[in-house]
Amino acid sequence: MNIGIDMDNTICSTSEKILEYEEKFIKQEKISSDILWEDALYKTKFLNIYLERIYNEAKLKECAREVINNLKK
Repeated sequence: MNIGIDMDNTICSTSEKILEYEEKFIKQEKISSDILWEDALYKTKFLNIYLERIYNEAKLKECAREVINNLKK
């Protein structure tokens, strides 16, 4: 059996990391947060640069590892 798990703010706190990298990106690009998320080119560029880092650096939520291990059993 395969189990799919939603990572975004379900088992890990991705929004904190997204905001951290968003701030860096909008300063670098000299744009607003609204433009970042409304303009497909900026959004794609942001995700290409930071998405992997966001997932690698996001902290697991309390008990997430335990719950996943219990599902695995």
